[in-house]
Amino acid sequence: MKKIYLIFRDFARQLTRDNINAFASSTAFFFFLSLMPTLIILCSFLPFTPLTEGDLITAVTSVAPEFLEPIVVSLIKQMYDQSVGTLPIAVLVMIWSCGKGMLALMRGLNVVNGVSEDRNYLFLRLEASFYMVITVISLLVSLGLSVFGEVVMHTVIRMFPHIGELFSFLMHFRFVFVWVLLTIIFTVTYTYVPNKKLKMRYQIPGAAFASIGWNVFSFCFSVYVENFNGMSVYGSLSTIIIMMFWMYCCIYILLIGANLNRYFKPIIRVFMHD
Repeated sequence: MKKIYLIFRDFARQLTRDNINAFASSTAFFFFLSLMPTLIILCSFLPFTPLTEGDLITAVTSVAPEFLEPIVVSLIKQMYDQSVGTLPIAVLVMIWSCGKGMLALMRGLNVVNGVSEDRNYLFLRLEASFYMVITVISLLVSLGLSVFGEVVMHTVIRMFPHIGELFSFLMHFRFVFVWVLLTIIFTVTYTYVPNKKLKMRYQIPGAAFASIGWNVFSFCFSVYVENFNGMSVYGSLSTIIIMMFWMYCCIYILLIGANLNRYFKPIIRVFMHD
């Protein structure tokens, strides 16, 4: 029991030395800034798709924690009618804020892995934008599987009736596929974002932990917010405060996963038979 305590204490001290709370807060701040322009961009492209404003609200609220629903719905309704004229500005703000957020995350992962950043700043900004595009595409795929799974299933069954039963069975596990996809995103992030060559298989344990941690924390935090009215003293600011705190904790969990991979690397290598 004492050994377990010492391991946890040493790991906690490593988190403090790496100062991951600072990187988590800066990453969450810039990602929060990108929320509104991202919604503007989504609303701008809705008229060119079969989806409606209601479909977008349903999709976003189905995957977002319940405590975020009021502000997300309000933002979508406000942006839907004003999205065309503000689209160019929204794109620029989203690229800038997402890039800054990804840069903060890259610096945090560099510190976790004990490496310094010597890449060209312009190259870093381009690389950060590339990673953000890949991340957004992956999240949209997971969003589609989570929310529009039934529609996808019926479409595939209609086009390929001979695999209908198999596909229908697999779609019952679509949330497992989403978890696996999230784990893959985190694994790729841990492997390629730091300024260091890392073996992908060593990053899987921390990525799986972060993926589970995101879902468990979001669920528990949502239950807590729904049953605790202490934040009401802040009025309308409470939703923004709650959202930023939630994003900060999610990024913090992501960085904890990276620390787990580094701290327990000798044990992981034994399990990987390397």
